[in-house]
Amino acid sequence: MVEKQIEHYLVHQIGLLNGLCFKFTSPSNAGVPDRLCLIYGYAFFVETKAPGEKPRELQKAIAKQIRKRGTKVYCLSSKEQVDDLIRSLSAGMLPQESRYDRI
Repeated sequence: MVEKQIEHYLVHQIGLLNGLCFKFTSPSNAGVPDRLCLIYGYAFFVETKAPGEKPRELQKAIAKQIRKRGTKVYCLSSKEQVDDLIRSLSAGMLPQESRYDRI
């Protein structure tokens, strides 16, 4: 499984719940997470990785800056993790970031 497959799966699953999952790019700001997700009144970022891949140091630093401002950042590296996130959202809650890969 490659990162792109996990990212596409995330977008599809969020879309099935009538959410939005924008490809997030920030020119001249490397290290921002891959996706900005909006669903059920929640806004959060997701960095997708292939299984076994780790976030770069710059990605970790950017995630820390985002979290300091009260926004969650998830790092997902499998369809199972996407499914777990979707189950939590469907139950009306944002899960703890520690349930997933640490960024």
